[in-house]
Amino acid sequence: MRKLKDGRPRKSGAVRHYNNGWFMAMNPADGKILIIEEMFKPEDNKVALRTIQSVLSHYKNVNAIIYDRMCSCLPGVQKISEFKQVKYWIVDKFHAKGHVNSCPCSPLHVHCLKLRVKHVNASISEQVFSWFRGYSHTFNSMARKAQRFYVHLFAKKHNSMIRSGLPNYLNKFAAEKKTRIIKKVYKKPSSFSYACNHKGKVIKRMNVKRTMRLRKVMKAMQ
Repeated sequence: MRKLKDGRPRKSGAVRHYNNGWFMAMNPADGKILIIEEMFKPEDNKVALRTIQSVLSHYKNVNAIIYDRMCSCLPGVQKISEFKQVKYWIVDKFHAKGHVNSCPCSPLHVHCLKLRVKHVNASISEQVFSWFRGYSHTFNSMARKAQRFYVHLFAKKHNSMIRSGLPNYLNKFAAEKKTRIIKKVYKKPSSFSYACNHKGKVIKRMNVKRTMRLRKVMKAMQ
């Protein structure tokens, strides 16, 4: 959830945003939400690292962390002693398509990372986010205190459903459907603003357009 609103819009139509969403940490083994943190800045690495640090204090055997913007967090990771137990810092397979080949966190190009996430549901965060986003309009119409209450309530209800073995409301293909639009043209994440991929933004979009044009020409020649 991003840019959640503080109550209803004013008469002028202006809406006051009081945060930039909620950062959630998931357990890919069972899909449970482990912790929720409110973000006041978009893609705030400080919140991400603080959340990870809090989780590690309760899970001493964790040796891998998966996050779609992990490469931008690496400089901060090296400064925190509690992160020494983590051996693998990984970008999930779906978002790794938007990172450059030289990204140190990409499981598509770093073999040891690929092996580590081979049997891991690396897209669990996208699946839970897709479910939460279905209620974004309801959350956005609430005052801050009410929103905080219901976000945490929904998280607890989600964990309860996981424990009951009834997570059938989660879409395992949510990560792909989110970005393919109607014609299913875009095969990569819609965001290219990763720490390792600022220069490739325009080039990659041009490559997609060229591929579309070539397909049209080939169809016309048949």
